[in-house]
Amino acid sequence: MSLWCSRVSQANTTLQNLRKLLPFLKVIVDTSVISTLLEPYLPQIALIVFLAVLPSILLFLSKAEGIPSESHAVRATSGKYFYFTVLNVFIGVTIGGMLFSMFMSIEKEPNRIVNLLASSLPGNATFFLTYVALQ
Repeated sequence: MSLWCSRVSQANTTLQNLRKLLPFLKVIVDTSVISTLLEPYLPQIALIVFLAVLPSILLFLSKAEGIPSESHAVRATSGKYFYFTVLNVFIGVTIGGMLFSMFMSIEKEPNRIVNLLASSLPGNATFFLTYVALQ
């Protein structure tokens, strides 16, 4: 689920994909000023909005587990949110982004996977810099 969320947030948040998925946004997407401002920040904004809604979802799931008190449910939610953030945002986006961008190279030279992943790691730096700046 975590890799799916990171891939969906990055793949579907390009303006061209949003234009295809939501045709009523065509007027906004075609405006050059708005598209220039939105294009570099859209995946990070989508991730931030998702992470803002996630605690409510996790609290509901913690209560559905049958945790008896509110404080225990909040504590369980905090733990789940921490693990989700670490695994999805930091590890999932980094490794997932590298694997999807380097898939053809890995397929051609599978014994050089470590070198290929190490060379593509700096490409994710802009995502994290923008993510931290928008936080």
